[in-house]
Amino acid sequence: MAPFTAFRSTILSGNLAVALQPIVDLSDNTLDHYEALARFEVFTDGDAPAEHLRFAEDVGLIPEFDYAMACQVVELLDSFDNPDGLPPISVNLSARSLLNELFMKSLTALFDRYPHIVPLLGFEVTDSCDLVDLVPVNHALQTMSE
Repeated sequence: MAPFTAFRSTILSGNLAVALQPIVDLSDNTLDHYEALARFEVFTDGDAPAEHLRFAEDVGLIPEFDYAMACQVVELLDSFDNPDGLPPISVNLSARSLLNELFMKSLTALFDRYPHIVPLLGFEVTDSCDLVDLVPVNHALQTMSE
């Protein structure tokens, strides 16, 4: 199977797992939040997840991947009986995703379906692509925080 097709199939089939990395406040050693990291269940090529994400960025699949990760994290948080007491989970997003209109509409629809989860989500913009104009990315982030 071609790499593009294999990666897209992985996204669509949900064959990726979310690993939660604790982020600790070093001033008092308390848990601040978790960062959601992708773990690919089907790739056994020895490449680190970052290599697969770089590939997704290069071939234009990163908005689909970022949306799949956001969905996985939202569904994870929603699976708890009382998610209000949980620490926030931060999801990494590519700036390319934030500039993608379909991605932003899909993310907004996800927020609308799970409004009780939105306060538990954080987002970090990755530095995986070169940005020339930060204004549209800032606008997308401001839209998400409304």
